[in-house]
This record gives sequence, C-alpha cells and structure tokens, in this order.
Amino acid sequence: MNRAIMEPRSHITWYMMGVGLWMLGWWFFFRPDPHVDDLVNVDAALKALRSRDPKSAAGHLQKVWMMGWGHRVGTEAFNLLWQRFYADPSWRGAWDHQQECVNVHADYVALARGVFSTDIEAHLASVRADLQTWIQEDLRAIAHHVEIGTRLLPAA
Repeated sequence: MNRAIMEPRSHITWYMMGVGLWMLGWWFFFRPDPHVDDLVNVDAALKALRSRDPKSAAGHLQKVWMMGWGHRVGTEAFNLLWQRFYADPSWRGAWDHQQECVNVHADYVALARGVFSTDIEAHLASVRADLQTWIQEDLRAIAHHVEIGTRLLPAA
C-alpha cells in the first residue's frame, strides 16, 4: 500500500517542488514561484525604466530570485558563483532540482548607480520573454505529472 501511495506522490512532488541553494541553507519552493516572482519584479523594473526611474528599477531587480544574495556581491564574485552553479551537472541536469534562473546582476549594478541605457531595457525585455516561456514549461510539467499521479492514485 505504501508503494501504491508513494509512486503517484513522487510524480506529483518531484515536478511541483524545486530546491534552491541559498547562502547557509536549502530553500524549498513551489516550482513556478521563482519564475512568477521574477516576472512580477522584471515587469515592475521595466515600468520604472519607462518612467526614467533607475533607482526604483534597481530596487525591483534586487527582488529577483538570484539577486536575493547577488545584490550583496560584486560582479566578479557573482559571475564566478553563477558559472559554478550552472557548471554542476548533478545540480542542474541529472536531478533537475533547480530550474533556469535569470541573470540581471549587471543591469542591477548599473541601475543602482543611476545609469540607464536602452541596452538594459532590451535585456530585461528578453529576460521577461524567457520567464514567460519557463512559466509555461513549469505548468505543462506540473499538469503532466499531476495527471500521472492522479491516474495512479485509484490503485492505492
């Protein structure tokens, strides 16, 4: 009976939960949450940029998932950690615990210094498009595995 319950649960839980490694600990979340939160903050940053308010835009970018710690470090340290994070095949590939994340560090640093450019706005528009795609992929994966789990539950 435990196996009959565990199998559907593994399908549902595996694809609904993600794991982020923040400084000093693990962070578990509903899988689409970082993408949805990032989309809200990138949209707010774009709106601030259209109002020519780079400081407010930087404030919104500081709330983006990877900027939770990224706003505390310089560009060199951020890029080193970013490369190591994406280079680890067990973390990103085999286990698929952490979905794609956006890198807005350079945009944040420039905007926090009061620098505005159309390149930043164009990059954030591209990031926004990526986030929309990833949210759709998250929802498709969740729906697929909830369906599998739902089919398996009657056997329990």
